[in-house]
Amino acid sequence: MSRATGHAQLDAVPLPLATIGTPTPFEVRGALGNGVTSTPRATPVSVWGLWACLPPLAPGAHELAFGGSDGGGFWVEQRLAVASLSRAVHNWLSWVACIGSASSPSGWAAR
Repeated sequence: MSRATGHAQLDAVPLPLATIGTPTPFEVRGALGNGVTSTPRATPVSVWGLWACLPPLAPGAHELAFGGSDGGGFWVEQRLAVASLSRAVHNWLSWVACIGSASSPSGWAAR
């Protein structure tokens, strides 16, 4: 991925990007026709990407823009309008999510 490029901006301010990838391949098994390997056999794969970490957003409207290319013809661009909640609403939603995961019969949300 030496020719790959990417960018991310929050409210027109560039965000620093981190390169994250697996140093060695790992095996993935899936069902026949799955979207990753298309086969149920064990297949060695590697992952790689450019990542940005967003700071906590002030309440209100924001714009997040990001995109990138593998340097060989594949590219993606996205621009999102993001609404950040007030701290009080955010705390309340976090509390509700915590209560919901604690009371989940299967425990899926708590994992």
